[in-house]
Amino acid sequence: MPNIEVSYLGVYPIDKFTNLDQNSFIDFVLTCYGASHNTAEGVTSGYRPPGHQEPILVGPANPNDSIDAQTVKTFFDEI
Repeated sequence: MPNIEVSYLGVYPIDKFTNLDQNSFIDFVLTCYGASHNTAEGVTSGYRPPGHQEPILVGPANPNDSIDAQTVKTFFDEI
């Protein structure tokens, strides 16, 4: 069983991110972590160093949305 960590990078100025689509937001967050993109099927957004083995699930770009329970379960099942 891997360790599970919920990380929060902070509050982003909403006006600077309103034009970002979900893929661009994922790119931004993965870059912040120095992570690589997931190239396989599934909900995992990418993998964090070291060794790019720690899976990351990036939440919605829209600050008014949240990750639904089914997506979290699917992510848990993947890892």
